Amino acid sequence: MQDKKKENKVKIIRWTNMELECFYGDYVEAVAYARKKAAETGLDYIIS
Repeated sequence: MQDKKKENKVKIIRWTNMELECFYGDYVEAVAYARKKAAETGLDYIIS
């Protein structure tokens, strides 16, 4: 029997101003959202 690992769709975006934001979706979508918001605000981010 193959054990399939289920990926958690909730991503946590941590901004350099110490804010946390939850994002529901794939990693690629989370990166696209974070890049867009980072360009608008000038903040940097870490996605986990």
